Amino acid sequence: MARVRKKFSIATIMLLAGLGLWLGIQGKLPPDRDIAGRNHSGLHELAAAATSEGEHGFRTKASHRGAMPAAATHSPARLGEFILPPLVIEGLTLEEGLRKLLAAYQDACLKSGEASLPLTFSVPPEASRRLRVHLKSQSFRTSVRILATLAGMDANRSGLAYRFEPLTTGGKSGKETVGVSPDFQSILNEMGGAARNPSSDPFVDEPMPARKSIAECFAALGLEFDPATRVSLGASGELSFENASAADAAAIKTLAGLISSEPRVQIKFDTKIVELKAGTDWAPPDLSQMDDSQVQLLMRDFAQRAGTELQVMPSATAKNGQDTAIEITREIIYPTNDAGDVFEKRDVGHVLKIQGGQLGFGQDVSFNYTDTKLEGFDPANVKKPIFSKKEIASSRFYNDGGTGFTLLIHSDGSKTLVLMTAQQIDATGRPIH
Repeated sequence: MARVRKKFSIATIMLLAGLGLWLGIQGKLPPDRDIAGRNHSGLHELAAAATSEGEHGFRTKASHRGAMPAAATHSPARLGEFILPPLVIEGLTLEEGLRKLLAAYQDACLKSGEASLPLTFSVPPEASRRLRVHLKSQSFRTSVRILATLAGMDANRSGLAYRFEPLTTGGKSGKETVGVSPDFQSILNEMGGAARNPSSDPFVDEPMPARKSIAECFAALGLEFDPATRVSLGASGELSFENASAADAAAIKTLAGLISSEPRVQIKFDTKIVELKAGTDWAPPDLSQMDDSQVQLLMRDFAQRAGTELQVMPSATAKNGQDTAIEITREIIYPTNDAGDVFEKRDVGHVLKIQGGQLGFGQDVSFNYTDTKLEGFDPANVKKPIFSKKEIASSRFYNDGGTGFTLLIHSDGSKTLVLMTAQQIDATGRPIH
């Protein structure tokens, strides 16, 4: 995947001097707790709680119910917003593909703390076409309709029940034109199994070089039209077709609408690093979620603790599923031999690597943060410098616009707290939701 990398000069901000600048920052910050570290006797109860709260050490809406029957946490109408991870359907019938899709939905619900809906599918026997498609990260509703279209079916939902019927039959169509998104052919190509052309710009979805005609892209998905059918894609973003059967025309228009209407989402990450000196009497709040007022109280609590430091990392934005990195470093060059004519170099400072992808109503985020410091260096005596390094890693689900916090307890009793907010935005920088 493409990487987006930013470099800045080192800037450490003392919390007591600069906290007021971001006490007014607004944003939903419901953190999930993740605790890493050793030699900390006060963490036994928290560790036990994390073990009982789930794989990632935080309570979720579904897991917190215990053995009680789980009630739905979202309505069927919101299936158009519930995002699934990428999924490959290869050689499966519509019914088999829907079962695989349902399993992916249930797994995404489990990871994101939602209670899955007891959905049912009524598939007619004639839906026997073998499907081959690479579904990208998109909504459950769109995924169902794509599978149905490729199987020659129309999908309709009533409550919790999906019903499938053959697409319209009849005579040939005249010439029709539908508008599509600029990346329509690129996405169609990906759905047929082709790899995406990487882009270094998170705001640009670079089209893939057109190695196939648009008709060949449809054929890769199993939609092989009658030889008399003519399909073309204009440079102005218009998909034209004529002499298509009623079923083929319906399939073309449905896929064009589904692919073009899915929002192009990016994820913005805002991160703060809080350093608490040894002996600070503070423990993370026993909450699975925090609202704005609770976060403000947390910040005011930090402001009253002497010796607390805050490092605000620059924001980073990446496409859905793309990794990104932020570096606030400087380069140290030092000799490695007594003669002083052989040198090595090393970056010191803050490095944050993030990877996030949409999942459910939020995103699944992994990050790795390292802080490398130069502890001692004596160029006059040609001695190799001493470096110290601390590292924090986390992988968990974040609500959209939510903040998770990860705590590292050092052997000397000092603490490092990473607060990260993940927000889905469009190309203009506005929140999707």
